[in-house]
This record gives sequence, C-alpha cells and structure tokens, in this order.
Amino acid sequence: MRALAAAVVLLPTFALAQSEGEVVDDRPVMDRCFWGRGASVSFRPELAGSYRYGFTGSASPSPSSSGSSGSSGVPSLGGGGGKGPEALLVAAVVVAAALPIIVYIADSPADEVTMARYNCPLFELDAWGGAEGPTGTPTWAAVASTRFRLTSGLAGLVAQVDASPSSVSGFSVEAMLRPPPRQHLEGGLAAGFRRSAFDTAVRDGFEVALPHEYVLVRDGPRSLGVELRPHVFFHQRGVDLGVEAAVRVPVTDFLTFRAGARAFTFDWHTVIGFNAGLALHL
Repeated sequence: MRALAAAVVLLPTFALAQSEGEVVDDRPVMDRCFWGRGASVSFRPELAGSYRYGFTGSASPSPSSSGSSGSSGVPSLGGGGGKGPEALLVAAVVVAAALPIIVYIADSPADEVTMARYNCPLFELDAWGGAEGPTGTPTWAAVASTRFRLTSGLAGLVAQVDASPSSVSGFSVEAMLRPPPRQHLEGGLAAGFRRSAFDTAVRDGFEVALPHEYVLVRDGPRSLGVELRPHVFFHQRGVDLGVEAAVRVPVTDFLTFRAGARAFTFDWHTVIGFNAGLALHL
C-alpha cells in the first residue's frame, strides 16, 4: 500500500515536470518546394518554460543565448511642377536605391528555410487600390493596380498594370536579376518596357527599378516587412522617376495585407498616392 501511495503521489509530479520541458516543434519546413509545419514533440529540459511565438501563436523553442548574427504635354495634370516636390523625390529615390546595398553588405546570410524558398519557384499576385493626385492641388482620382511576379533563384519576371479614369495609367513588363537573400533583406534589379499615359499623352520607354523588402520577422512563408521600389523611367520626352513603399503584414501562410504610398513624376510633374490591398503568394 505504501508503494502504491507513493506512486500515486509521484506520478503526477513526474508528468508535470516532463510536460514543462516538452515543446511542440511547429516550425515551418520546406519539402520539395512545398511548405509544411513539423508536428514532432521533443523533450529538452534546458528549454523548459522558454518559448518564442511566431505569427501563428504556437510555441517553439527559443535559443538559450542570443547570438548576433520640358513641355509637359499634360493638359490637366496640374500640380505646378515646382522644384520643391521634385527635389525631395529625387533625394528619396537616391536614398531608397542606396540603402539596400549597404544593408546587403552588412546583413548576415539568410537561414536555410529562406534559401530553400529563394531557390524554388514562387508565384505572387498583388492587387491594391487607392487614390492619387498631383501635388499642390486638392484633386484626387481613384486608381487600381495589379502586379504579377514569378521568380526562381537568380531570375524573375514581373508585370504590373495601373488603371485610373482620371490619373496616370500604365503597364510594365520587366525581367529581374535576384541576388541570394540576406536574413533581413530580399530583392533584386528589374529592367524592361514601361508605358505611362495621362489623357492624350503617352510615354513609352525603358524602366530600371530596385524592388526590395526589409524583413523584420520571419516565420516560414510569412514575413513582416517594409517593401520599397525606387525606379527611373527613360522615355521619348525625357526621364521620370519615383518610389513606392508598403508595409506588408501576413494574414495566413499564403496571404499578406499591404498598405502604402507612392510618389512619382509624369513629365516632371509630381503625383502622390495612397493605397491598400492583398498579396497572394504560392
């Protein structure tokens, strides 16, 4: 009887001690370019009570120590075309183009999961809408945009369509060159054909862009980050430029909410806008 009583008393204590050290390995894994999450349970006494939480809210073990690893040709665009907005926009484009080079050099290499995703085919479809208008005027027009992107390793293809009944519309088709990602930076160099149009004015030419994303938090296919896209557009009437920025917040493993703004010139008249939408990535 004494042995039985001791077992009754000690077994719950032993089970409780074991459960405190048990952690469910729910970390994302990639197998043959398909995402999944582990379901194994491991017992690591040194990690008992120590967890970090990803976007899913599920517990996963955290490390015991933190290692550092000219004529406008635009009848009614308006906005004045003054030097102030254009000078600020030029400075913003220069900073947005130079910063990722510095971060890429200083940042640590990407983890194995990120590299696996980089080497696999990735399809992404972004759709967003908002309002845009020239600086210096209270006029705003609705605009809707769609962007298709297909990437795998060093190469990629991106196409974008911007549609508006009374603002600047256009489309672009560009090839991408993508260096291997870093732990907090992904992106590449895009170049190709672009057409921009406002009213009866149409500009065809060659665009060079530097789309990239600063990744703040990673959880497999999910990432919380800030996306930037500085670009320069060479066409038959001169040169235009611009920069796009968006905050990307994961909703599910394959769906991301994005909200941002952009500023660009059309025949050197500055247009600004704000937008929000969703991104599907497979």
